[in-house]
Amino acid sequence: GRLVGRHVGHRVLWGPSSGTLSNRNISCVSSVAVALSVCPDKEPGLQPWMPGHSEKHHVTIGYGQKVLLMASATVHSIQILNGGKLVVADSNRPILLRTRSILIGKDGELHIGSWDCPYRGNVTISLFGRLDSGEEEHSYFGRKFIGVGTGGTLEIHGRPKLAWTFLNATLRPWGGHHRSFLLQRSWGSRGIMALVIDPDGRGVFDTYRSKNESRRLAEFVGRVEAGLILAMLVNDEASENLEESAREGLSELGSRHVQSLGFSLRQVERGFRAVHLSGVELQHMGQQSMGHYPVHFHMNGDVDERGGYHPPTSVSQLSIHHSFSRCITIHGSNGLQVKDVVGYDTLGHCFFTEDGPEERNTFQHCLGLLVRAGTLLPSDRDGRMCRDITEGAFPGYVANPRQDCSASSTFWIANPNNNLIDCAAAGSQEAGFWFIFHHVPTGPSEGLYPPGQSEHTPMGRFINNRAHSNYRAGMILDHGVKTTPANSRDKRPPLSLTGARYGPHQDADPSKPRVPALIHHFIAYKNQDHGAWLRGGDVWLDDCQFADNGIGLTLASGGTFPDDDGSHQLVQNSLFVGESGNRGTRDSDNGAWGPGGVDHSSRTLPRGVDFPIRGMQIYDGPINVHNCTFRNYVALDGRHTSAFGFRLNNSWQSCPNNNVSSISFDHVTMTSRVFFGEPGPWFSEMHMDGDKTTIFHDVDGSVSEYPGAFLVKEDNWLLRHPDCVDVPDWRAAICSGRYAQVYIQIRNPAHLNMLMVRNEYPDRLLTLEGALGKKKHYQQFQPVVSLAKGYTVHWDQVAPAEVTVWLINFNKLVTERMSTSHKYKAKSNPEMLFHFQNVAAFFDSKLKRKSKEGIAFVLDSTGNTNSYDGFSDRSSISSFSDHRSFVLR
Repeated sequence: GRLVGRHVGHRVLWGPSSGTLSNRNISCVSSVAVALSVCPDKEPGLQPWMPGHSEKHHVTIGYGQKVLLMASATVHSIQILNGGKLVVADSNRPILLRTRSILIGKDGELHIGSWDCPYRGNVTISLFGRLDSGEEEHSYFGRKFIGVGTGGTLEIHGRPKLAWTFLNATLRPWGGHHRSFLLQRSWGSRGIMALVIDPDGRGVFDTYRSKNESRRLAEFVGRVEAGLILAMLVNDEASENLEESAREGLSELGSRHVQSLGFSLRQVERGFRAVHLSGVELQHMGQQSMGHYPVHFHMNGDVDERGGYHPPTSVSQLSIHHSFSRCITIHGSNGLQVKDVVGYDTLGHCFFTEDGPEERNTFQHCLGLLVRAGTLLPSDRDGRMCRDITEGAFPGYVANPRQDCSASSTFWIANPNNNLIDCAAAGSQEAGFWFIFHHVPTGPSEGLYPPGQSEHTPMGRFINNRAHSNYRAGMILDHGVKTTPANSRDKRPPLSLTGARYGPHQDADPSKPRVPALIHHFIAYKNQDHGAWLRGGDVWLDDCQFADNGIGLTLASGGTFPDDDGSHQLVQNSLFVGESGNRGTRDSDNGAWGPGGVDHSSRTLPRGVDFPIRGMQIYDGPINVHNCTFRNYVALDGRHTSAFGFRLNNSWQSCPNNNVSSISFDHVTMTSRVFFGEPGPWFSEMHMDGDKTTIFHDVDGSVSEYPGAFLVKEDNWLLRHPDCVDVPDWRAAICSGRYAQVYIQIRNPAHLNMLMVRNEYPDRLLTLEGALGKKKHYQQFQPVVSLAKGYTVHWDQVAPAEVTVWLINFNKLVTERMSTSHKYKAKSNPEMLFHFQNVAAFFDSKLKRKSKEGIAFVLDSTGNTNSYDGFSDRSSISSFSDHRSFVLR
């Protein structure tokens, strides 16, 4: 069967449409399934029902009535309750039931087929009516719905079929025995478009306007020879004058849907008795209004065995396409089984979890294609919508679309404890898979978990998924949604994107052991920006593949130190391909076309002809990259390409514990293994802190051929020394040494620039602007330094009143040996904290003598630390009488 419609309210609503396939819904609540030993329409005691056609006929089936719909009918509305049951006969002739709504109430049941006896005929439930008709809407489900209320049962089961599959070979639209064909909807026209592939015969038949067109279509189909492929699509409305001869002709050719043009589905309410949907097509469903989606489970709680459902509630083998709002919405419901569902061409997030508490739901072998922007939530909207739709914002709000909105995704997962297995996401306006975090539950789910729980919840199973042809990324694990109302300090509307940091721990308790989020065998290719962008502590990838993306993978840390100390990210046993043999097809809408690959042939490009393609993008860290292969990273004239690269225009410094080992290269020259960047297109001026301080550790020398070496920026004289080996092609130096990271936080004021110099190279000053911008109430700097070396820090104005220093990211634990001055505090290993409330008035704990110059501490070769008063007397360093400097020695 096929459904077309929208969702209204909290229940599963189900309904077809008449005329143009339009807004219909399916709603569901919770229930216990009752196994049928025979086909539903063969159950003894069913009374034949043929109500005829009257749009004024209000039907109530109750008090033990059990009826069998035998033929097409038209009624105003249907209520099934109090033990009433409606079964649709599995007839050889199509059945069309037209009604404004179907409400399945307490102890009511609607059956079309069953698990053991799927429906083999053709049935259409067409929901008719207009918004301006004056009809009173239902207080809960609204208009034009199939609604399942408390105690209701909805069982719809079409014939089993292959939901979707992979081609056994690449189908190319050029060369050899291949030909290209285009069959595209023409907006403003109606009827059925048909194309016979080879020989190329085609036609448009306005089966809405004229029965003659329907007969002409039947004749066209009758001439199609055996063995040829016939492609057809509905060009707007096609069913008004589609005669039986045309329907039968198409059915004989194998069409399962022509008999059901015009159908709709809706929503499920808490407390339903049983809901199982399978083998159903949903077209033109949903509305751009809250709660109106093709399939909507709303505030149902546990809908699996934990909630008393045997078998668990499920939807399977659904085809949801050309939806006006989403595909499957899970709202405040847990344990739903979603399997073999295809969603195509929808507005807003397709597979959507809503408020944050949704857990244990499983998406298995689901496919989502072509997700466009919608209007409902800030995350659904594109840039223009973000600026134009400001409902809920504080007066004076000016949208920043890239930060506040622009996140429409195929799979929108609001709680990490859900399962995604064997799913595919392609063609989304933003991302394929997006894990988002609600610091507290939102909407009607408010209060269902304590603040911060979702950010620490371990991830469910994420296995064997793939994403391709998405704009921003194949997968994103990052960001949260704003959970507070707009106000004068934060004018953004609720549910705008905001920051969040993911750190999974046992029982979602940060005091308990960390539990790595495992991403296994994820495939990402042909995504314009990223294959995957994953932020958090302990996110581990194994056996993954990244190909033809602008950037294969970026692992971003869990956030500002000292958040979730000791966590790290890992990618291992994975493959990165810069440019594969899949050259793509030139598209007039895609200007990124030019030379690339090993043979420099023309191909689709991720961003532009000069975009610097990178496999593994190193950002902050710490990360481990182990036993990975990099293939086909080839630089061209005017385009940098590298297996390893760094984030562009980066204000965050990377750490020395970014460890790389057991790396292999295939069709990657030595010059393209690494690129640290240079001023120019895409890289800008390389003046941000992260651009200047990049580093990673080549543990076994598999990248640089120098085991144990560190690769640093060629002009970073805080780290390099005379024994370093310069690699001009990489804009890098290969250095030995022992390194740590210094985290320096300043307040009062926070807008200063920090100038740092290694005392051995007093003329090589490094200026850092800070990671947070100049309007924050504090600022932070995170340069990497060499152990057992002296450094001096200057400020570009009078020194701040408060400076806090942590020593972080050593390669092994260090011990502390410090005096006990009341002017600083110590933090446990392996990080050490020095806190100076007033740099100009530091008292040494031993001498009890005021130092007007400043402070200093020394790192010895083991990381041991001693504090001193006074500064270095180097003449090359400017006077400290204005209290603008302190020394690290």
